[in-house]
Amino acid sequence: MKLPLRDKQVFYDELARLLRSGSPFLRAVELLRADASGKLGRFLDRLAKAAAAGDSVLDALAKQRPAVTEMELSIIGAAERSGRLDRACTGLGTYFRALEQARSTVIRRSLYPLVMAHLGIFILAAPKLFLGASPALYLAQTAGVLVVVYAIVALMAWGIGGMLRFARGNVGADRLLRAIPAFGKLRASFATARFCATLDAQLEAGVNVMESLARAAHASNSAWVIEHVRTAMPTLQTGASLGDALGKTGAFPREMQRSVRLAEQTGELDAELQRLAQHYEHRALQRVEMLSEWLPKIIYGLVVLYLAYQMVTVYSGVLAGYDKILDM
Repeated sequence: MKLPLRDKQVFYDELARLLRSGSPFLRAVELLRADASGKLGRFLDRLAKAAAAGDSVLDALAKQRPAVTEMELSIIGAAERSGRLDRACTGLGTYFRALEQARSTVIRRSLYPLVMAHLGIFILAAPKLFLGASPALYLAQTAGVLVVVYAIVALMAWGIGGMLRFARGNVGADRLLRAIPAFGKLRASFATARFCATLDAQLEAGVNVMESLARAAHASNSAWVIEHVRTAMPTLQTGASLGDALGKTGAFPREMQRSVRLAEQTGELDAELQRLAQHYEHRALQRVEMLSEWLPKIIYGLVVLYLAYQMVTVYSGVLAGYDKILDM
């Protein structure tokens, strides 16, 4: 079971508030469970049972996969070791709130052209009723078009979802997704943001650099990043700096590599990794905003073309009917 983005945002925001007030993790989860329902309620119920059985915060959350991602587990695990669990929950709540707002914006802006498409299909087929078509045939034809459209959309969603899952473990698939205009940069920005946030949490918890890099790469959900970070490990073992090692991967923007090198020299690596995580998350959300503006326009354009085709088809039939009447 996966949790909706809204449920994740609520869970982490409210958990952070309870932890800051001094509530132990188990008590906090029990308080949240009392008022929760649906998927979130079931998630909290299982989480409370795991915590009551003596599991650590990390182990209890790890048992909730796939409702909890590897990025969340990496950040929570590091925060638990460093005693900054409330801060980690606050950051995750902010992250999922931003994702939910972006998703809602895309859906909201796409509603108008979708509604117009549905109305157009039914209205433009109405003249067939005046040409002698039965109501049953009219409904069959209009509903048939919608069924085909829904099937195409569902197939595309299934294919995209499968490709995204496959790209988490296949470098070739991940490289292909990164090559898609607009979407590729969006995916790369989110992967970099997750990498920086997780790396920061691991280093703050005192985890060694090698293990921190491996966990951060895994949390990025990008096979491209995982593979290139793996190739950089020997460079670190020879005594190279983190910035130099990241530079040799070729998986990250040059501006990020330069920032990490400078931060290492000035002793501000923790603060810089936090800034980079926020920067690339903001950049990714800007690209989502751009897509949310263009996607409805593309849908609207396709709807207009389809409705124009329908108008020509329907009224050609009407004119043909008139011609037959005149010939008689």
